[in-house]
Amino acid sequence: MNEEFNNYIKKAGEKISLTCEERERMRAVIHRYMELKPVRSSRKFLTWNLGGFLFMRPIAIGLAVFVLFSSAGLSYAAGNTLPGDFLYSIKTKVNEPLTGLLAISTTAKTEWAMDVAEERIKEATVLAAESRLNEQVQHKIETDFEKHARVAIDNIEAGANAEPELSANAAARFEARLSEYGRILAEVGAAKNVATDDLTVSIRAKQDHVSLVRVDAETDIRTSENQERGGSVTASKLRNAAKEKLVESSKRSRNTSRALSTSSAENIALEIENTSATIATGESLLQKDDAREAIGAFRGALSASEKVDVFLKTSAAINKRTGLMIGEPSQAQASSLSQKRDSKKKERSEKGEQDFSAQVSIPQPTLMQSAKIESEEPKKDEVEKQKQEEIRIADQSEESKEDSESSSTILRVGAPVSGLPDAFDWED
Repeated sequence: MNEEFNNYIKKAGEKISLTCEERERMRAVIHRYMELKPVRSSRKFLTWNLGGFLFMRPIAIGLAVFVLFSSAGLSYAAGNTLPGDFLYSIKTKVNEPLTGLLAISTTAKTEWAMDVAEERIKEATVLAAESRLNEQVQHKIETDFEKHARVAIDNIEAGANAEPELSANAAARFEARLSEYGRILAEVGAAKNVATDDLTVSIRAKQDHVSLVRVDAETDIRTSENQERGGSVTASKLRNAAKEKLVESSKRSRNTSRALSTSSAENIALEIENTSATIATGESLLQKDDAREAIGAFRGALSASEKVDVFLKTSAAINKRTGLMIGEPSQAQASSLSQKRDSKKKERSEKGEQDFSAQVSIPQPTLMQSAKIESEEPKKDEVEKQKQEEIRIADQSEESKEDSESSSTILRVGAPVSGLPDAFDWED
């Protein structure tokens, strides 16, 4: 047993060797140490052997592992920090640059730059919610935002010639995100009486820039040699992107429900419902080979899903940091939500009646049937009025419940409203 162990150690020692560079470095360290600590007696020798090195090697590895995990912990803890926090420099000078280095492809670089630019706006919004967004901090955030937004837009624009569909998709997503981030920042600033004009103007400028890039990319797609096929390919890619983002936003809405008031949560649910219906409309148009209209529908759905996702991420960040819930502004309380729902249901109902009447011929009622229907109509009207009154009372109760909340627990920020059009058009 001992012989086998000795042979194992011997073979392991033969495989372990220092490189020339490591030997030179070690020799230099030893010489410097000898100069600082000269030998006092010829009987004392500084002896280095392979056994001593093997003994120190596990200790060095253990220290390296400890440092690695400690650094990882600090890096993770720095992820949600804000300007002025202790670990914020690790976030901006270590985490983000390292992520950028690991992004090899142009697409990955673009996504990284977009994420960093958006993170700066989200940080400014949370600081505004805490009433800590002063002019100096805002200027630093604005500078870093513009730097990364410029990188993202330049990459999108550079790739438009080779892959116009991919560039148009990325531009549409970035445009929607900037629009929503800018809107939320402005509303939070107004609610907390914090000036955000400089940063919101910068955001708007980048949004307009990326919008032009998107339009140019879409123009290239339309003027391609095979316009019909190009339109179908673009519509399919936009449909997939819109579906993926809608699923992601739906999951996030369930995970961040505690950060929203009842009316805000209902508005988000309504927006997700409308976006899903828009995707279904686009698929129907695509089946009819109407790629032009389908592209408009899918692009609108993608934009709406991106805005919902931005709203939810920002709301969760504010709630986690401040404990504030996000609620609807006073001018857009639950009663207006009820009106929007009634209007939407009416539109769908009318559309359903039109489709039904177009496909099925309805026989005329007999005289007795007509009299019976006329006698039942007042009862139906009374039941409908009673239902409407119950809805109105419930809406007022919910509105009163939210109004009773102290301003210290509710931050009034409107949920995103896509305003998806009834008819979709691919911009000329």
